[in-house]
Amino acid sequence: MSGSLKPASLPAPPQVSPSWALFLDVDGTLVDLADTPDKAAPRPVLLPVLKNVRDLLGGALALVSGRPLSGVDRLAPLCGPAAGMHGLEHRRADGVMMDIAPPTPALRDLADDLRTFEARHPGIICEDKGPTVTLHYRMAPELESAARDLIYAHRLKLEPEYKLQEGKMMIEIKPVAATKGQAVDLFMQEPPFIGRQPVFVGDDLTDEDGFAAVNRLGGLSVWVSDAPESRETAAQFHLGGVDDVIAWLDQLS
Repeated sequence: MSGSLKPASLPAPPQVSPSWALFLDVDGTLVDLADTPDKAAPRPVLLPVLKNVRDLLGGALALVSGRPLSGVDRLAPLCGPAAGMHGLEHRRADGVMMDIAPPTPALRDLADDLRTFEARHPGIICEDKGPTVTLHYRMAPELESAARDLIYAHRLKLEPEYKLQEGKMMIEIKPVAATKGQAVDLFMQEPPFIGRQPVFVGDDLTDEDGFAAVNRLGGLSVWVSDAPESRETAAQFHLGGVDDVIAWLDQLS
């Protein structure tokens, strides 16, 4: 990563080029973050804008999300190339799906404990996706420390197969091999992405792997943030929020 940067210190990205392979995060990038994953809702303009961009890129647009693909398709039903659960689900442009490795007993044990924690503490959300588990404390920020302690107590049993990925008011437990960067690398070996300049747009810590991947491949990385925060990022460019992302994509209309 580069040094610690504020969003204001990064320039706006260039206009979308038809020669790009475009990879877009969903929550916080195309759709506003919500208290719970099921409450997230897209703007009416989103799908027409995405379809237009997809057509102008010759289909070289993929959504890359921590959500399962079922959740991605609910928010942005392009039903084209997409990676869910940080690449554990991978749908190619021809519709072929990759298999998902089953979760280990250690992850199931943690999921059971997190569901118990959820039942005891209103505002805590345990999102059990099968191969990954996410604990959201957005509606109960005072429980962050207790949630973190519970998850970290399982850490030795989960390693080396799993890693803890922190994000915006949540902690996700996922396989080490599941990263948005690896999802990008795989797409770039498939049509219609082969030979194009990759561009990744995302808002959270989970997107840094995607930024690093496209940077390594000579592409562009765009950090989405509407807060005057400061953290390390590999991103080269900045957009201020979901509205700015949609407006940037809509320049092609």
